[in-house]
Amino acid sequence: MEINEKTIAAVLRAGGHPIRVKILELLHKEGEVSVNDVCEKINSEQSLTSHHLMLLTKAGYIKGKRSGKFIYYSIASKELYAMLDVVKKYLKDR
Repeated sequence: MEINEKTIAAVLRAGGHPIRVKILELLHKEGEVSVNDVCEKINSEQSLTSHHLMLLTKAGYIKGKRSGKFIYYSIASKELYAMLDVVKKYLKDR
């Protein structure tokens, strides 16, 4: 994959929605979480949550692992933990 401005913007845009930020925070805090638990913990409908999970997966933020009829999601890379912390620190220090 070529890394250019458009690619970087697409990846940043994928994380730029309040529900997706909630999902990332949840996975950051709890590790691996089923789609049903994500819905419950962020108080969102399953169809909407699944849409956001798909976008985060396509952007490479998270990964899913099937176990029986459930899919469990987790952060795809430890670097994303650091990215979340950097954004929080930036906003806190402003």
